[in-house]
Amino acid sequence: MSMPATSARLIGRGEDLALLREAFAVAATGDTRTVVLGGEAGIGKTRLLTEFVGEVRPGALVLTGQSVDQGSVPAPYSPITGILKSLLSQCGPEELTRTAGSGLDTLASLLPALGAVETPVEDTYDHEARGAGRLHETITLMLETLSLERPLVIVIEDLHWADGASLQLLGFLVRALVHDRVLLLMSYRSDEVPRGHPLRAFLGELDRTRRVQRHELTRLSLDEVGEQVVGIIGTSPDRDDLERVFERSEGVPFFVEELIGIAESGAADDLPDTLRTLLLGRYDRLDPATQLLLRILSVGGVRVDHRLVSTVFEGDSAALDAAAREAVSAHVLVAGERFYTFRHALVREAIYADLLPGERIRFHTAYAEAIEGRDARDTEVSAWAEVSHHWMSARNLARAFPATKHAMDDAYTASGYATVAQFGERMLELWDQVEDPAASAGIDRLELMYQTACALNDAGDVERSAVLVDHALRDPAAPSDVLRAKLLRTHSQHLSRLGQPGTRAPLEEALALLPDGAEPRLRALILNDLAGEDLSAGNLARARDHADRAIVSATEAGSAYALSAAAGYAGTARIMSGDIAGGLALLERAEEVAAGDAETLLRYRVAASDAHFRLGNHALSIELALAGVRDAKAVGMERSSGLVLASNAVDPLLAMGLWDEADTIIESTLALRPALTYSVYLRTSKILLTLWRGEPERAAALLARWRGQMDVIGRQELHSRFSVAAVAAQVFTSTEDLAAAWASLEVLREHEQDPVAGYDLPLLPVAARVLASIRAELRHRARTGVPADPARILPEGVTEADLDQREATWRGMLSAYSGWPTAEFWITAFEAELGEPGGIGENADAWRALVAAAASSVAPARYVPYAQLRLGTLLLERGDRAEAQHALDCAVTEARALGAGILERHAREAAGLGGLAVDGHTRTRRRRNSDELTSRERQVLTLVAEGLNNRQIGERLFISTKTASVHVSAILRKLGVASRTEAAVHAGASGLLGT
Repeated sequence: MSMPATSARLIGRGEDLALLREAFAVAATGDTRTVVLGGEAGIGKTRLLTEFVGEVRPGALVLTGQSVDQGSVPAPYSPITGILKSLLSQCGPEELTRTAGSGLDTLASLLPALGAVETPVEDTYDHEARGAGRLHETITLMLETLSLERPLVIVIEDLHWADGASLQLLGFLVRALVHDRVLLLMSYRSDEVPRGHPLRAFLGELDRTRRVQRHELTRLSLDEVGEQVVGIIGTSPDRDDLERVFERSEGVPFFVEELIGIAESGAADDLPDTLRTLLLGRYDRLDPATQLLLRILSVGGVRVDHRLVSTVFEGDSAALDAAAREAVSAHVLVAGERFYTFRHALVREAIYADLLPGERIRFHTAYAEAIEGRDARDTEVSAWAEVSHHWMSARNLARAFPATKHAMDDAYTASGYATVAQFGERMLELWDQVEDPAASAGIDRLELMYQTACALNDAGDVERSAVLVDHALRDPAAPSDVLRAKLLRTHSQHLSRLGQPGTRAPLEEALALLPDGAEPRLRALILNDLAGEDLSAGNLARARDHADRAIVSATEAGSAYALSAAAGYAGTARIMSGDIAGGLALLERAEEVAAGDAETLLRYRVAASDAHFRLGNHALSIELALAGVRDAKAVGMERSSGLVLASNAVDPLLAMGLWDEADTIIESTLALRPALTYSVYLRTSKILLTLWRGEPERAAALLARWRGQMDVIGRQELHSRFSVAAVAAQVFTSTEDLAAAWASLEVLREHEQDPVAGYDLPLLPVAARVLASIRAELRHRARTGVPADPARILPEGVTEADLDQREATWRGMLSAYSGWPTAEFWITAFEAELGEPGGIGENADAWRALVAAAASSVAPARYVPYAQLRLGTLLLERGDRAEAQHALDCAVTEARALGAGILERHAREAAGLGGLAVDGHTRTRRRRNSDELTSRERQVLTLVAEGLNNRQIGERLFISTKTASVHVSAILRKLGVASRTEAAVHAGASGLLGT
């Protein structure tokens, strides 16, 4: 009976095991946790994980995956494929199908056994990447679903070998899994992560998440090594021998095991002095045939399929079995049902390093040829990635080059864009070393540069992508007109994503290269890009023209994606220009065209939701956005495309007074790190919420922290510029920095783009308040010679004449917008802030008018307490204490109900200074005509009267619980009531529910 290779008892890891147990206990309650185990090679990471998994497996589902050492470019998603195969083997295909839901098809590229991958017709390198987000969402949904039934433990080993695509997916899982019964365990060799290694950046990102814990395994002490030796040999060693083993092993458990193995074989007096000799100690004592097998296996990797080895092995099956049996007995290999695995990767690396050059080339060649002849469904990872690796290692560039192109295309199909880019860069490096490379790989060099640049861009490495595109555009071998147009379009996208100017010129040059009728799909995409540029800049006439031409080209190309986008741009441009009916009709067309493509439909919902928000249809805007979130979830994109739609719901939620709901979306969406454009919108809303809730100093700090990124997007998008201007003006006004507030209104003072009512109108009352504050301060100083408020900072050089001129310009803008659906309210708010031309907001009737207008469904909810506060303060100054008392009491009541702490505080301060006591029990009644309830709201009100809660209403009407909540809130506001019960009583008494 041979001596065991390892101690039966885990030595020296009590505290480490306790840490994992504690993390599992927390995760099992529904609070997801991630533990990243680091440690040098041989320190015992796998042994610790095996021990822990053995403890929890009876009550938890354990899924395991391992990264594969495939040289500089590993196959995409190899550890994720391992997790899926683990699920398949433990739970069967039915469970995998059930948990993957509508995203099952996205897994086909990772699990060929599921069937052929269905690649969308338009899914080519020149299309924006969409697959990665859906794959991320599908895997996340699977894990969430599995964890509902029992705790889930995900183990990923050897993270230092993981490909970039896997790291991106794992990072997404860490951010997306929050309140799920999931424990993620990942291990890596800390001595294999030098400066510049991609894992370093990944670990840095993880450190920002409170649910992640990093833990480093330490070496064993002398006493612990003694316990380990006893566990292996069964008796206490001689003290001198123990100290020699401890000295040579340096307390690394695996080295201890190897040293004991050598000593027990009779070589105790000749313990190895070098690591190489130590690792090859067991190998050197084996039969030559066994050593040959191990050399062949070392070329195949840490884990090799028996069927593959039997093809490569230079001998018959009996010789292979005998050699394998000896290697297992010597504790060098572990044999499973199908695979041979080295007991430790260090041994495999030592054997591989000991190969002769001829052996290395011969064995790699044999593996490449064997894998090329296998069924792809038999492989653990991308077959072509393995073939490329083996041909490269065999230095057969002629065979490696086309294999690498196949591997690149496989990685693209699997949405592993980081790996696509690596394969593309490898091919570009080899280009001049291969005879007739274009014929060999079926692609010319500039097209390869373009595809690699697209992959880099889709993987998030915009800077490297931009460099590659620039090289291609300057290359002496001029690209075809079509390829140059693609490169120019990508160049424009790079400038946009990097926040740099000059995005339009490349698009115009690209369009000029494509005459009418040529490449209609590409032409439509470029025209759409130009329409988007025009909309962002506020050039509405040009946006309409480009979008209309894009409709023609997209129709000719038969591209639903491009046609829906074009109709959306055309509709938005018309709405913003004032042709609301025509614009809405085009948006309906965008929806109809998108009906066959879930992802294109989501893009339509973004445009439609935003348009209805600008039109003041807040409830409909929310319903469209949340319906889009629901659709995104249905197709496995809730946390990718769904993020955009969720962020679109924030502004209308704020407008309707649903601040808690908006804040929840802001926080959860920002946690998933959306694209900069969307994060800027969310951050502006976060700053405003912080201000309105009563923390102006914190709001100012957030603005200072995020302003740089806001300005980057603002240089490209007029909408963002207006949003940031509104935020900054309000924050600076609250902190008495009127100079900064005035400067933030530059977007209005230099109004060169087409008038855009949906952008201008909400900002004009804010601008009027800043102007009135500056004017009032200037007059006070002129009258008294001292500041009214010493803390107030005024803009330098601004005179009353300047203010009068600016006011006249703004009043002219208001008159031009009189036909916009929300104009009446915003004009009323503007007039209240000033009172009359040259005023400073001291017209009580104007504030009374705003109090009435604030009850409108188009008015943001904050204006209800704000208008009462300003009216009450003005009346108190004029001695009308009775009406002031009522107004300030209403302000406190409404502000408290809304959560507007800053308004409640100001109302109480104003009342206190005037000697009034406000109790906050007076409620503003804002009863409306029943005709203002939409048909959907009438349906909801009927169910409220029946006593149904929001979830039950959602089930009855086939809408989400969140959408039902939005409708209920809108009904309460429209009826001017405080509760669902009041709404039901009022509806019954007024006949809203019929007879």
